[in-house]
Amino acid sequence: MAVSGGVVADEPNAALAARDVLEDGGSAADAAVALYFALSVTYPSAAGLGGGGVCVAYVASTGRAWSVVFLPATPAAGGGASVPGVVRGLGSLHVRLGRLPWSRLVAPAEAFARAGYPISRSLDDAIGRLPNRVAAAPGVVALYGLDENGRRRPGDRLRQIALSTVLARIGRLGAGDFYTGQLAATVAGELAELGAPISRADLRNYRPTWGAAGGLPFDGSTVYTIATSGGDRLRQAWLKAEDRDDILEISGLPRGAPLGGVATTGFATMDGSGNAVACVATMFRPFGTGVRLPLTGLFVAPAAAAGGETSFDGRDYMAPVVVAAPSGVVFAGAGGGGAIAPAVLARVGRATLGRRQPLAQALAAPRAFRIGPGEIVLREPDAALPRDEGVETVETPALGRVNAVFCAMGSGGLIAGQCQFRSDPRGFGQALDTPS
Repeated sequence: MAVSGGVVADEPNAALAARDVLEDGGSAADAAVALYFALSVTYPSAAGLGGGGVCVAYVASTGRAWSVVFLPATPAAGGGASVPGVVRGLGSLHVRLGRLPWSRLVAPAEAFARAGYPISRSLDDAIGRLPNRVAAAPGVVALYGLDENGRRRPGDRLRQIALSTVLARIGRLGAGDFYTGQLAATVAGELAELGAPISRADLRNYRPTWGAAGGLPFDGSTVYTIATSGGDRLRQAWLKAEDRDDILEISGLPRGAPLGGVATTGFATMDGSGNAVACVATMFRPFGTGVRLPLTGLFVAPAAAAGGETSFDGRDYMAPVVVAAPSGVVFAGAGGGGAIAPAVLARVGRATLGRRQPLAQALAAPRAFRIGPGEIVLREPDAALPRDEGVETVETPALGRVNAVFCAMGSGGLIAGQCQFRSDPRGFGQALDTPS
């Protein structure tokens, strides 16, 4: 009897949509596509249609893992906005690994936008943590009511008619229309009017990058992550995160790199066949540029600045992971929270797999990290204190967020319910499984 499928994400509405796709017979990739599209409506601070992301996909029938990178790209002429990668990236994921019709995967997001959805505590928390420079942006203010009368609150229903029209067209015509069709012309025209031009050629030429996921041997299993600098940082952190409760050292961080607050969100999906997908989505900054395009309802990720502390956009610290043994997937997860995300994910994975902690315990454990050799220790309340004297210690309420799944005996051949799906208790996410 195969293991049950499931999903885990930072936003509950989107997690429910993805769980329904699995119950309809969809693959882990189908669920990931539906989840990302739903997040573009219900959690656009980190996962809008104008952003991008990275994913690792494990295929149980072949025992191989793949990575796909569809991060926002800088336009050929530069400018203030990036070329969105989401739609074409998700389209390629569906073509390679999907089962259900494309329209079925876009439909939940379109329904959320057209009929309205209850604002979750997750989105309300993201809005509440906006820095002033973004909270004052007219697109965010107009959509969420950030004025003297107060913003919309959890449970309030929110409709986005312009965005629903875009999603309906994507569902009907496919991903190509966003890059070569009428949608491409509309998005390019809107950005040109705002002084952040993206040319039709920029959109037409955008392509996601596929490749074999980078593997790291670990205790009879293989740790798969993306073949990018983010993946390199994850592998380095995994090797350092030994199976004990010491403070993990993080090296190589650029000066000014934020250790939290970057607009990223991680999620993971698994189907009843043992396939798994883990992804990190990004808008580079909360709600991207903060400007909402009037005809399409999109927020668009900003172009990376040229040098300086403001150039940090998090792309070098995005690293989902899938760990597979001969018996199948034993761990899959993704994290958000700035430059510290790979280290947090590595610590949770090693605690679960190496020390055999229950996943919920590994996620809830207080976190502490040494930034650079002997420079500073960043710690949550009740976390470990450095043993050496003279080290500056900074306490912070939360360090990163990880959403993960753990299958103690692997995802192949287990009875239903033996895999644990858990969201980070530092957020308001949702973990759901589904009977096989």
